[in-house]
Amino acid sequence: MIDGSGFIVQGTGSREGIDLSYRKNITCRNVEIRGFFIGIHLQNSSYIDIVENNIVDNRDGVYLGHSSSVSIIGNYIASNDRYGINLYESRNNIMSENVITTNEHSGIYHFYSGPKPTISNNSIAANVITANQYHDIGIYYSSHNSIQRNTIADNGLRVLFSSSSNHIVYSNSFIDNKDQVHLHESFNNSWISPAASGNYWSNYNPPDEDKDRIGDLPYIIDENNLDQYPLIYPYGFVPSPDVNGDDIITIKDLFQVSRAFGSKPGDVRWNPYADIENDGLINIIDLYQVARNFGKTV
Repeated sequence: MIDGSGFIVQGTGSREGIDLSYRKNITCRNVEIRGFFIGIHLQNSSYIDIVENNIVDNRDGVYLGHSSSVSIIGNYIASNDRYGINLYESRNNIMSENVITTNEHSGIYHFYSGPKPTISNNSIAANVITANQYHDIGIYYSSHNSIQRNTIADNGLRVLFSSSSNHIVYSNSFIDNKDQVHLHESFNNSWISPAASGNYWSNYNPPDEDKDRIGDLPYIIDENNLDQYPLIYPYGFVPSPDVNGDDIITIKDLFQVSRAFGSKPGDVRWNPYADIENDGLINIIDLYQVARNFGKTV
């Protein structure tokens, strides 16, 4: 085990911060790695756990080449010059519960040399992937990856599938991306969970007359891809009188509820974050919840 207990590995822009290539059964935990060509490098590696590290200001945060059974869990991966996590021809890996943000190209970039999609069976789950410059997730020439329960927000362009098919994508929250999803020569992707629920799309506001928290009309991604059961609320939504999410309850939160007052899903003024009672209708009770908590910090 590599347990840094908060130790900082500082580089000068060259080589690797931590090189775990051709290694097995290693855990790297609680290290801050910054200033390297590659923060953590894995080549032909397997059964590696990368847990609770800060990986910032490198060229690539984590690079996996021809590696499998790697778990990347609970890390803060930010402000790298190219990719947060760069996977090249790597299979059966898990990326979960990471914050992956403000990387200059992509949050997670997954590439096979092609030309046919290759089964890779990677899992991207329960991450916050936000404000990466080009893609939050870019997947090329691969298939059978799972993308679920992620918050994918404030991204320059899109989640991209290129020549990639047979992925399963559900219970994600796609919020305020310039282009939520872009597919190029990618087919047979599933956008619903086994329990028949889909994803939340901030640019889509379907009605929900039966109040089952799933939109009554599908979200059209392109001519070959539909989310048949779009979510009315972001996945894992927890109502709060801090409507705008700035950690203090002010007149701005009252304004958000007032502007949405009287609305329900499908109405132009509907705002799921203003539904503090979580009952599918924004009314005087929601206003009261903000007023009674006015001035409090969250």
